[in-house]
Order: sequence, then C-alpha cells, then structure tokens
Amino acid sequence: MDSKPRLEKIAQRVAHKVSPTPKQAADEQKFAHGLMAKLSKALPEAKLHLVGSTARDTGLVGDKDIDVFAAFERHLAEEYIVKKTVEACRRSFRIKWEMHYAEHPYLQGRIENYSVEVIPCYKTQAGQKIQSAVDRTPLHMDYLQKQLSAAQRQDVRALKRLLKSNGLYGAELRIRGFSGLLCEYLILNYRSFSGLIDAVRQWKPPVRIDMTAGPGRGSSAAFDTPLVLIDAVDESRNVAAVVSATTLHRFISLCQALWEKPDEILFFPKKEKAATAAQLQKILDRRGTQWAVYAMRKPDVVEDILWPQLERTGLNIQKQLELKDFMVLTRHAFEDEKKVCLFFELQHATLPSVRRTKGPSAMHGPAVRQFAAGKTAWKGPYVEGERVWVEEKRPHTNAWKFVGEIQRRPERFGIASHLQKPFKTAKAIRKASGLQPQARGQLARFLTFREAWL
Repeated sequence: MDSKPRLEKIAQRVAHKVSPTPKQAADEQKFAHGLMAKLSKALPEAKLHLVGSTARDTGLVGDKDIDVFAAFERHLAEEYIVKKTVEACRRSFRIKWEMHYAEHPYLQGRIENYSVEVIPCYKTQAGQKIQSAVDRTPLHMDYLQKQLSAAQRQDVRALKRLLKSNGLYGAELRIRGFSGLLCEYLILNYRSFSGLIDAVRQWKPPVRIDMTAGPGRGSSAAFDTPLVLIDAVDESRNVAAVVSATTLHRFISLCQALWEKPDEILFFPKKEKAATAAQLQKILDRRGTQWAVYAMRKPDVVEDILWPQLERTGLNIQKQLELKDFMVLTRHAFEDEKKVCLFFELQHATLPSVRRTKGPSAMHGPAVRQFAAGKTAWKGPYVEGERVWVEEKRPHTNAWKFVGEIQRRPERFGIASHLQKPFKTAKAIRKASGLQPQARGQLARFLTFREAWL
C-alpha cells in the first residue's frame, strides 16, 4: 500500500487527538480577546496583535500560550515602548509579571492558567526594513492566516506532535529544533503532512527552501547552516537558523522510518517510568566507568543564555581534563529541580604518578635542549627511535581533585560568566542515591537513550 494515504489517515487521527475541543478553543479565544481589550484601554498608542499558534489555530491541546505584540510608531525609542508596555501590563493585571530579555525586554505572566507574553515592537509593513527582530511576527501572522488552509492547520498539529514526541520541537538553544513557525512554513511549502514526510526522507543536507521564490524572484542571501528556509516576509532571514545538524539528521531518519512503516506510535510513545536510585546505579555500575555529577544553583537568567553557558562550561572542563590525560567518554547537562547539573563520565579517574612525554626529533639539537630545559625528570631525557623522551611526575593524578581546583578558580579555566559563582560551591555527587528524582530520570534516559524509530 502506498505510504501517502496511510500517512494522511494517521495525521488526521493524530490531529484530532491533539487539537483543543471546540469549547477549549472558544474559551481560549474569549480569554485572549478579553485580555486584548483590557490592554488596549491601558495602551492606546500601540496597535495590539494576537499572534502565535492560538491565534492561527495551530496549537496543541493544553498549550495555553497567549502571545500579544504591542506595535508602536517607528520613531519612538526602545526604552519608551518597553516602559509603556510594562506600565500598561502592570496596571491592567495585578499579577507577578516577569521581565525576560530577547533582543529587547518583554513581559511574561500567568493569568487564569494561561501563560501570557506581551512583547513591544514597531509597526512594520510588508517589505519595510525592520527595526527589531520581533517586528516580523505580526507580518508572519497576517501572511499565515491568509495562506494556511483548515486542513493544513491540522497537519501542522500532527507535525508538532511528531516532533515533540521525539525531542525535535523547540527553537530553544537547549534543543536547537523546529519552531512552531518553521512547522507552519514547512506544511505550507509541501502542501500537506504526507507531502512533507515524502520530501524530507529524500533530503540531502545542506537543504535550502526559498519561501520568497517565484518567477524572477528569490532570495540571494547566503546562509551557512544545514537547513535554510527563507522567510516569506523577510528574505534576509533564515527561519531554520537554529536547527542543528544533529536535529536535522534525526528528522530525516525519522521521516524515512515513518514513510517505510507509518505508525501512530511514533506520535504517542510509551511513557517511561522514572528510574529509581537502585536502577540508575545498576546502569552506571555495568558501564564500569568513573563518573560525577556537579549540581549547582540555577542562575537567574533566561534559558537561551543558561544552556549555551552550560554547554560551554561542560566543554571547557572536558578539555581541561583531557589536557591532563583524563579521557572523557561522555558529558551531559540537565536540570534537577532548582539546580543545574553537569555530568562527566571518565575511562579512569586516577592515573599513575609518572607521565611519559614525547619530545622533538633527536636530530634537532636546539629543539631538544629547549624541550629538556627546566624539566625535573625521573628518567631522561633519552633517545628512543627518532624521538627524545622524558618520564616525569604527573601534576594531577586524580580527576575529581583537579575539578576541585577548577572550582576554586573558575574564571581561569573557562567557566562561563553566569556559572562561575554557582560552580564554586557545586556539590560533587558520585552515587545515584545522591540525585533527586528529576535528575535520576534525565541521567538514566541519557545513558540508555535509543531513537524510537530505529
């Protein structure tokens, strides 16, 4: 049987399961428009836009995200539009608003079980140069409202569910996956869910999709990323810029498997039970390695700052360990309630006191003398084969003591700025029982991970 009709039927069933009920959708719209009406009274100088998946009817049941953009005249200063937006939100809704920062500040709060974001931007017409990155969003709203059919909106839901279930959804730098906007563009470009899966299974990266292309048209912008999708409202922007090579290749592999054997289970995988301390300890013991988790206070910064800093910190610690001959097999960053954790797994955590160091060719006298200068060797310098060698005392024989040295002087070893203070007091955990349930589950999943479709 041809895969296309089977995929279409599966997509329809999935979309039905993950779509809000008519009552839920009506309640969301009623809440959103009430919110807009109240904000409009407090912010008359801005034009308010309800945007995002709720507005476009492409959201999943339970998302409960309401995004409002307040568009101001272009001559106004950024500080002014941010100030006015903040004042209006706090005057209209007496809740705890949190300030977040992207290209410029915006507000986030929770009202009646809805996560509400209010973002100031500048009024922008199609084809007009933007003043800030968020100015495009109302243009996306107008474009996609006109372009997406009712059937395609359902296909977007099926695609989002597929990506979420397999860890590929989300433009956050922690995930580097597919954003909601990218999902909508992909369905629009390939006409349907089955059309997209058919196309993706044949992709050979780098992949370029030009939403601005037409007779005599098309973007000339160059991008050095594995997936490029030219924005229909701004040909200088790559909507897929954040998608990593790993995410892209996982998606291609997933689509190949789904095309070969269409199955609803890839949209609704079985829920994994959280690992107990004993189960995680067994997983770690059978690996026969040395490991430690460094748990530290979570800095008060947005996710897109925190996770790149965690990644950079973990990588720099790995480099320092390997410079001292401690081979790192794996490392992983994850959350543990109000903490963040770095996991390192080593082949060996202790090394012998003696280190054999290879020098230059014995034929190059000046280089040999420079190599031997200042060394207090236990043996050597001596010639073996073509090279000069020495055997000397190793400065660090215990990996965890060396990490302790990094903790005392984090700024010297490349620990990222927001993590320097937390890492100084990070607790080293070397038994599964020392981890909280959330951390145990994440670490167990990392160590036993297998792609659902392979």
